Amino acid sequence: MNKPAFVVRKLLWIALGALCGVFAVLFGLRSYLLTALLAAAAVGLFLLKKRVSTVSALLLLGAAAGMFWCVLYAGLFLSGADDLAGKSASYTATVAEAPSKTRYGTMTPILLHTEKGEVSAALYLPEYDFSATPGDILTGEGRFTLVAEDYTRSSDLYLRANGFYLTVRSSSAPTVTPSGSVPLKLIPAVWAAALRENLRRVIPEDARGLFLALVTGDRTEIDGELRDGMANCGVLHAISLSGMHVALLTGIVIVLCGRRRRLAALIGIPVITAFVLLSGASAATVRAAVMQYFLLLAPLVRREYDPLTGLSAALLVLLAINPWCAANWGMQLSFVSTAGIILFVRKLYEAFTPQRWRHGVLSAPLRYVTATLAVTLSANLLSMPLSAAYFGVLSVIAPLANILILWAISLCFAGGLLAALLAFVWMPGAAALGTVLALPYRWIALVVRLLSSLPFAAIYKDSPYLMIWLYGTYLIAFVTAMTRTRAWPSLLSAAAILALALGMTAIEFAQEGVTALDVGQGSCVIARRNGDTVVIDCGGDGDAGETAARFLLARGEKELDALVLTHFDADHVNGVAQLLSRVDVKTVFVPEGTPISDQKTETLELLRETNANVVYVDDVISLPRCGGSFTLYPPLSEGEGDNERGICVLCSCGGIDLLVTGDLPIVQEHALVTSYAIPDLEILIAGHHGSGSSTGEELLDRLRPEVVVISVGDNAYGHPAPETIERITRFGATAYRTDQNGNLTVRW
Repeated sequence: MNKPAFVVRKLLWIALGALCGVFAVLFGLRSYLLTALLAAAAVGLFLLKKRVSTVSALLLLGAAAGMFWCVLYAGLFLSGADDLAGKSASYTATVAEAPSKTRYGTMTPILLHTEKGEVSAALYLPEYDFSATPGDILTGEGRFTLVAEDYTRSSDLYLRANGFYLTVRSSSAPTVTPSGSVPLKLIPAVWAAALRENLRRVIPEDARGLFLALVTGDRTEIDGELRDGMANCGVLHAISLSGMHVALLTGIVIVLCGRRRRLAALIGIPVITAFVLLSGASAATVRAAVMQYFLLLAPLVRREYDPLTGLSAALLVLLAINPWCAANWGMQLSFVSTAGIILFVRKLYEAFTPQRWRHGVLSAPLRYVTATLAVTLSANLLSMPLSAAYFGVLSVIAPLANILILWAISLCFAGGLLAALLAFVWMPGAAALGTVLALPYRWIALVVRLLSSLPFAAIYKDSPYLMIWLYGTYLIAFVTAMTRTRAWPSLLSAAAILALALGMTAIEFAQEGVTALDVGQGSCVIARRNGDTVVIDCGGDGDAGETAARFLLARGEKELDALVLTHFDADHVNGVAQLLSRVDVKTVFVPEGTPISDQKTETLELLRETNANVVYVDDVISLPRCGGSFTLYPPLSEGEGDNERGICVLCSCGGIDLLVTGDLPIVQEHALVTSYAIPDLEILIAGHHGSGSSTGEELLDRLRPEVVVISVGDNAYGHPAPETIERITRFGATAYRTDQNGNLTVRW
């Protein structure tokens, strides 16, 4: 008599238990005693020799192993990192991957040479033009910081999850010494760099970012508007270097080999391994490769392939390599999406595909549509809650988007990989292929642009009530599945939660006020009242334009009455392009006579292309908006920089006076309060993100704000300055920060 599947799949329960043990450590629960108790409990349950106790024992054993491995891993491999943490010293390191641009310079993955061995670290430099190749030797001075290892300490866990254990920050570039030979373990990084360079040479510039993401996993050059559009269409996962690409390669090999499954294994395993190495051996491709190895090896060992066992094996391999990879959102989404496909895709495909569709002239396109729909829905069934939590968006249009463009994405991936390899031997042919491949890219861009612009193409996480509905519905579905109750009470409960959520959301969105958005190191203020909408600045180190657009679209706002740009620094205007691609604007106000800069030129050219009415502010302008007034004060100085030549905005609506000064320095603040009769304030948006050179004593003393909002994010400038916080507090105001408090809204 066959054993039940949940007992046969022992590896699945061990893997789930190990994952739980790792997460316990990530949340700060680290105890040798608890690990021993879990192991002892597992042994006791094994002795009971009952079906349910066997599953429980496997889970507990996996949890104990996961917790123990986290502690052992740190002791075995990270003692060198602990010795350097908090110190400033000279260092010698080997470049592990080519540098990539960040908001403040470059980040280079390195292997630090320590007395206890090599330690993986991230080197941050202020230089944007720093270049090095894998295998080069670096020598320099820097400050070492231990990367956080649990959720309770820092968002830097992202670095730990990707295999970095120290950060090294230096104000000057290190000395670069080319290595005579590249270590064997860095050869994949060298190959990945060569593939990236080939793609840059053969793919047209407008399409290059997508192909780099598809073939090498490098998403730094992808167009921001396309990326955000793909997120709204629910297809952003397709551009990650992930299981889809490895599965595609496996599928091609199996198709070419026909029924000869052993030949498929002999060819497919080297092909997959070569691709993983060529692409840099990322965690996503390693995970997917392990799963495909199980699939291909099954015929060789005369065993039926169990996809859940393959998924479990991949999880255990990755946790063994780096247990903190469990915190990587890409890995989490990939695993739950794959699990959803394994569990549900066959049932959904059969439900969507009647027997009469499986034969005849139109069978192929009809089966493609139903198969794509089944894969999309099955992947989203388990990944949707995680996706909503991480990205704040639920794509309604995703099934249609997948049907229309997944084939083109697969074509771009396969063709891009071929073009990059062909460039090693025949550059003209590779360039010609690259030109042809730009056609499916443009189809993708067109579809994404059209679908993402449709009303309610996506639902955004601005309202917690929609999230309550989402998670509440999943909880109801889980309870229903576990208790095997009838479906109709659950459906009625889910519908009731949805109705309540929509009602509460409508009430919340109907409330009007002024909001300082959390856009990272930047600024974006949105005022809504009496059907009017005004946005003041739109820039930051995140997707400021998309953040603002989602905020507006979630509230049914498709048009701006006015967009005011206080000045042309990137952290105040670099989101304008994305914002204007998603909503219309009637009038844009910009400062008169500011210095010429690349950012100013690009912004003004963009405004001309959108046919917006651009007004240059060279005198006081009063706008009757939002049931009150917006007063725009012109530049107050002939200073050389944008900061000194910016617009100030006084919003007086609903009994609230709010002042935005942009990045105005203290000298110009003096000119502002002595030149114009500005009333006492309820709200002040701190100048220059809380810099010590703004929000001076005279401004605070004259205007006596009750609340000061500091729009700030992670930065290398020391914003907000301690002296600024001290001044704000001394003059009786309460300071709030977007990096700590998120979006800050004042109701009228």
